[in-house]
Amino acid sequence: MATELNRCSDRFSFVLADGTEVFPVQVNGQDNAAPHYRISCGRRGAHVLISSEDVSEYTMWHKVVYQGYAVRCKSKDGAVCGMYRHQPKRG
Repeated sequence: MATELNRCSDRFSFVLADGTEVFPVQVNGQDNAAPHYRISCGRRGAHVLISSEDVSEYTMWHKVVYQGYAVRCKSKDGAVCGMYRHQPKRG
Protein backbone atom coordinates (compact mmCIF):
# COMPACT_ATOMS: atom_id res chain seq x y z
CA MET A 1 0.00 0.00 0.00
CA ALA A 2 1.33 3.45 -0.92
CA THR A 3 1.89 5.97 1.82
CA GLU A 4 0.38 9.45 1.54
CA LEU A 5 3.85 10.87 0.87
CA ASN A 6 4.37 8.52 -2.08
CA ARG A 7 0.99 9.43 -3.46
CA CYS A 8 1.95 13.09 -3.95
CA SER A 9 3.09 14.22 -7.38
CA ASP A 10 6.50 15.84 -7.62
CA ARG A 11 5.84 17.45 -11.02
CA PHE A 12 4.77 20.74 -9.41
CA SER A 13 3.30 22.23 -6.26
CA PHE A 14 1.27 25.27 -5.25
CA VAL A 15 2.53 27.72 -2.64
CA LEU A 16 -0.40 29.32 -0.85
CA ALA A 17 -0.50 32.95 0.36
CA ASP A 18 0.45 31.83 3.89
CA GLY A 19 3.51 29.94 2.58
CA THR A 20 2.01 26.44 2.83
CA GLU A 21 3.10 24.19 -0.04
CA VAL A 22 0.49 21.75 -1.37
CA PHE A 23 1.03 18.93 -3.88
CA PRO A 24 -1.34 17.14 -6.26
CA VAL A 25 -2.32 13.91 -4.55
CA GLN A 26 -3.69 10.64 -5.91
CA VAL A 27 -7.04 9.33 -4.77
CA ASN A 28 -8.49 5.83 -5.08
CA GLY A 29 -11.30 5.33 -7.56
CA GLN A 30 -14.70 4.05 -6.55
CA ASP A 31 -14.93 1.59 -9.46
CA ASN A 32 -11.44 0.17 -9.07
CA ALA A 33 -8.53 0.41 -6.69
CA ALA A 34 -6.17 2.09 -9.18
CA PRO A 35 -5.02 5.48 -7.84
CA HIS A 36 -5.45 8.53 -10.07
CA TYR A 37 -5.56 12.33 -9.88
CA ARG A 38 -8.91 14.11 -9.60
CA ILE A 39 -9.22 17.27 -11.68
CA SER A 40 -12.10 19.66 -12.25
CA CYS A 41 -12.84 22.23 -14.92
CA GLY A 42 -15.92 23.68 -13.24
CA ARG A 43 -16.14 26.58 -10.84
CA ARG A 44 -18.31 26.70 -7.76
CA GLY A 45 -21.35 28.93 -8.03
CA ALA A 46 -25.11 29.01 -7.91
CA HIS A 47 -25.57 28.18 -11.60
CA VAL A 48 -22.37 26.32 -12.47
CA LEU A 49 -22.02 22.57 -12.20
CA ILE A 50 -18.67 21.13 -11.23
CA SER A 51 -17.55 18.26 -13.42
CA SER A 52 -14.55 16.17 -12.48
CA GLU A 53 -12.31 13.63 -14.19
CA ASP A 54 -9.99 10.96 -12.85
CA VAL A 55 -6.77 11.03 -14.89
CA SER A 56 -3.12 9.97 -15.08
CA GLU A 57 -0.30 12.14 -13.74
CA TYR A 58 0.72 13.42 -17.18
CA THR A 59 -2.85 14.34 -18.14
CA MET A 60 -3.34 16.04 -14.75
CA TRP A 61 -0.19 18.09 -15.18
CA HIS A 62 -1.07 19.14 -18.73
CA LYS A 63 -4.66 20.13 -17.95
CA VAL A 64 -3.77 22.01 -14.75
CA VAL A 65 -0.81 23.91 -16.21
CA TYR A 66 -2.13 24.62 -19.70
CA GLN A 67 -5.93 24.41 -19.54
CA GLY A 68 -6.80 25.93 -16.15
CA TYR A 69 -8.15 22.82 -14.43
CA ALA A 70 -8.12 22.48 -10.64
CA VAL A 71 -6.56 19.44 -8.95
CA ARG A 72 -7.00 17.86 -5.52
CA CYS A 73 -3.95 18.77 -3.42
CA LYS A 74 -2.64 18.21 0.08
CA SER A 75 0.25 19.50 2.19
CA LYS A 76 2.93 16.94 3.08
CA ASP A 77 1.71 16.89 6.71
CA GLY A 78 -1.93 16.48 5.59
CA ALA A 79 -3.09 19.58 7.47
CA VAL A 80 -4.23 21.44 4.34
CA CYS A 81 -6.19 19.88 1.49
CA GLY A 82 -8.59 20.94 -1.24
CA MET A 83 -8.92 21.68 -4.94
CA TYR A 84 -6.43 24.22 -6.28
CA ARG A 85 -5.93 25.82 -9.70
CA HIS A 86 -3.12 27.92 -11.13
CA GLN A 87 -3.91 31.64 -11.16
CA PRO A 88 -1.27 33.63 -13.05
CA LYS A 89 -0.14 36.90 -11.48
CA ARG A 90 -1.52 40.01 -13.11
CA GLY A 91 0.34 43.18 -13.77
